Amino acid sequence: MLHLVNSIEDVSIALLEGLWTDKPQLIPTDTAKWSEAWLNVNTKENQEHEQIAQFLATLDNIGITYKHNSIIFPERAVLLVDANREQLVELMLQSDLLAEFRAGQEPAGFWVSESSVEQQAWVDDLLNRIEFG
Repeated sequence: MLHLVNSIEDVSIALLEGLWTDKPQLIPTDTAKWSEAWLNVNTKENQEHEQIAQFLATLDNIGITYKHNSIIFPERAVLLVDANREQLVELMLQSDLLAEFRAGQEPAGFWVSESSVEQQAWVDDLLNRIEFG
């Protein structure tokens, strides 16, 4: 039975490592760290706010602290969560919105205080200035 429990834990950690797109040594351990949770959201049908609210409810149920601001990109939303490894694994099991995790970055104050419409204008402006070769 102990072998089965260890196998399940190994699989859970492997799943977390699969979603972690930053340096592996930055994955939280037993101590909570701020991490970016990147979500798959449906921006084409304007469902992102409903999906983010659902994700926040999941965070509340697990007991994960989070920043109330989010950044919304086409088909993605990014939130900062303060979680340890075990909580991130639990979050993966309870939410089908997760696309990836990254180490938490200190957000630029001006960016997170912008509305989603203003954020989209910044993204659109940047995309218009990028040359694809």
